[in-house]
Amino acid sequence: MAKYVKPVVLAGMLVLLAVFLRHTDFQSVGASLSLVGYRFSALLLTTFAAYFLGTISWKYCLGDKSGEISATRLFFVRHIGETAALLNPAGMVGGEAVKVLLLKDHGIAAKSATASIVMARVIMVITQLLVAGIALAFFLAKEPGITIPPGKLLLYSPVVPLVLAAGWFGLRYLAGKSPEFMQLFKNSRKKLLYACFFAALHWVVGGLEFYFILRFLGHPVTMTDALAADMGVVFFKVAGTFIPGQLGIEEYGNKVMLSAIGLPGAGLWVTASILRRARQLTWIVFGVVLYFVLYNGRKIPQQEV
Repeated sequence: MAKYVKPVVLAGMLVLLAVFLRHTDFQSVGASLSLVGYRFSALLLTTFAAYFLGTISWKYCLGDKSGEISATRLFFVRHIGETAALLNPAGMVGGEAVKVLLLKDHGIAAKSATASIVMARVIMVITQLLVAGIALAFFLAKEPGITIPPGKLLLYSPVVPLVLAAGWFGLRYLAGKSPEFMQLFKNSRKKLLYACFFAALHWVVGGLEFYFILRFLGHPVTMTDALAADMGVVFFKVAGTFIPGQLGIEEYGNKVMLSAIGLPGAGLWVTASILRRARQLTWIVFGVVLYFVLYNGRKIPQQEV
């Protein structure tokens, strides 16, 4: 039955991609792209950098298995898995299962792959909350009537220590669940710190997309405003994780968060949403092509880069 799994996964991704395309207004996409022109490539480069930083974070979570797959190949595996998560009613669960399946082609056992994926996901959540808390502190410090500097606001806030404490106990809890988690937690703590660092960079660089979009559309926002908006949208997307492509969820999140940072108006959030959807569509197509070219129906040698 194993030989039928990959073709079934591919067929499912293609069907849901067709659904995604049906819900895409290409006329509006074209009009929005004309507003930014060649600068749209900056959005693609920004998201590529964020995706690759997320890949490096995950690679450190592989522990002693990290040498069995190159960062480039792991980027392909991660991106295909994230694409499957978007085009799958099972959402994140389905995407992570695809990653485990593809890592088997590189000689990484399911238990080790699963442990690294769960650890990487936990670290992503921890660093997301930290980055969101820091961005929120800088955002609130600019509000009228607040005279506390961002640094002191962070110092007085219980958010950061609570997140760090929850993260520490969460990782310790995972360590007690399997030998793979224990090995990562006890013997690879330096690697886990690197994983946290690159995961945090992943969120910061990802926030540049909102920053560039708003700048390109004539709204000179600060980086902390853009980062706060992006973090807020991520929370909306997590809430709608079982909706293929988060159709409608991300758009609503864009509307709410742009209003929150003082940029209301239907025209702006609609255009920003279309540009983000165009970027997402580009990467989805790339993920489907990657799966078809690299993994559909053939074994990838471990030494292949």
